[in-house]
Amino acid sequence: MKNDLVNSKFKEYIASLKGCDGGNIQSKIWFCGIEWGDTIDLSFDPGYSFIKIEGFDYIPYFDTEVYIKYPLMLNSKVNLKISKIMSFLRSKVLDLNIAKKYLRDDFCRLEGDMFKLNLFPLPFPYDSDTLWNIDIFEKTGIPTKEIYRVECIQNRFPIFQNAVTKFKPALVICFGSSYRNYYIQAFSELDNIFKNNKNIKLGSGKNIEIIEGQTTLVIAPFFGGPKGLNSDQDIVEISKIVSNYLKM
Repeated sequence: MKNDLVNSKFKEYIASLKGCDGGNIQSKIWFCGIEWGDTIDLSFDPGYSFIKIEGFDYIPYFDTEVYIKYPLMLNSKVNLKISKIMSFLRSKVLDLNIAKKYLRDDFCRLEGDMFKLNLFPLPFPYDSDTLWNIDIFEKTGIPTKEIYRVECIQNRFPIFQNAVTKFKPALVICFGSSYRNYYIQAFSELDNIFKNNKNIKLGSGKNIEIIEGQTTLVIAPFFGGPKGLNSDQDIVEISKIVSNYLKM
């Protein structure tokens, strides 16, 4: 019985916007990654501030205390790269100090200009199915990470689709090209999996896929790693792509 109760709570956790950093859900620009890159945490409660809007009981955002609770977030390379993109869109220059200020003062804020999600709600230090262990199984009732992803497709992705329909972001910028099909299932029409969508090659040779629509998906490589978006030039180029679509 105890395990059944935990499984029920975990299903509720999956079928929500928990496991996301959030921000202003009514903004034009959303970002989405795979999962939090952090130590495995099975508390199912990040302790973020949140609001409720009809149809959504949990919409998280960063308050003024977030970096006191989670000081390492200020060192997140992913969050800094997102901040570089957002500060470039404001100032049209890439400046590290401006980006750091954006990260500190504006990133994922309730009255800000962006919203950040994760496909999957549990944090892991790196992307590997081998990290799924007996402790996670006993807490969730799910024996493998593969089955966990299926649970998210069935119960979490419809929440994302409903959010896109209700709040109508102009762009969802997704990082992790190998998760392309998951991003399409979460934010777009399923037939886009099979279409030859627009592709833009950056100067570094890295590919950006564009799936145009009322909400346009920008699917980019990881914001890090040997094959990811690592240079400031990559950040400037993807920022200009984003800027062009915001003008349309």
